[in-house]
Amino acid sequence: MYVTRSAIIQQINKLEEELDTKLFERETHSIKLTEAAKRILPLAKKMVSLEDDMVDIVSSLSKTITIGTIFAKQPILMNKAIAKNVDFRHKFNIEFEMLYGLTNINPDIDFIETYEANKLIDDAFDFLPLLYKNIYIAMPENNPLSKKQTIDFDDLKGYSVAMVQNGISVMSDSIKEQFDHYPEITIKNYGVYDSAFFAKAQYNNYLICIADGIEANLKSYVFRPLNIDLKAQYGLYYRKDASEPAKKFYNLLVETWDLK
Repeated sequence: MYVTRSAIIQQINKLEEELDTKLFERETHSIKLTEAAKRILPLAKKMVSLEDDMVDIVSSLSKTITIGTIFAKQPILMNKAIAKNVDFRHKFNIEFEMLYGLTNINPDIDFIETYEANKLIDDAFDFLPLLYKNIYIAMPENNPLSKKQTIDFDDLKGYSVAMVQNGISVMSDSIKEQFDHYPEITIKNYGVYDSAFFAKAQYNNYLICIADGIEANLKSYVFRPLNIDLKAQYGLYYRKDASEPAKKFYNLLVETWDLK
């Protein structure tokens, strides 16, 4: 047990004093449990087991990383990270929580996997871009533009295109600036990409400017890439005052993506 004999005897003596009960019958070459010790032995084993469980739970909580997801059906980044580096599974307990907005975020959330929307999200977070997504125009299957392989701005003249409102994201605002060069294209601002946004756009039969990865919300639509140099940034928002486990997680993530 890597403990001296005298130290163990001192602990036994202390326990017997506290319980005011003799627990061991000491003989010259052996030691036996007293009847009292036999009675409390099952309880002692439970106490040891409970202590082990407590240590496991606290250890688990200290390594738990909670990632908020939004707009995506599955955590794209974490699937890629875990495939690249098995240390994520060994070193952390990763939990996922669906978010329904980017303000008043649960303080237990360490990271948020989503598109860059730095004008909207809580000031407690900074953004780490990890993937760059193409910009698409989504349209009903019967729209004439669905026959094209790519969409140019000239193709959109005369159409109404739904986009997120101004001030949500630097990237979306930059895309909108390019649309401004084509007054024949009517831009419809519909808040953020949520169920209400898509319901309004589909009800009015508008085209939708959307980033790759959000198309799961538009199963009946077809998607054609917009001929534009800009790409949407997809990554993780991380807390500025991150916990130690979150900092370690962040460093491993940067290492996995070779961002150093």
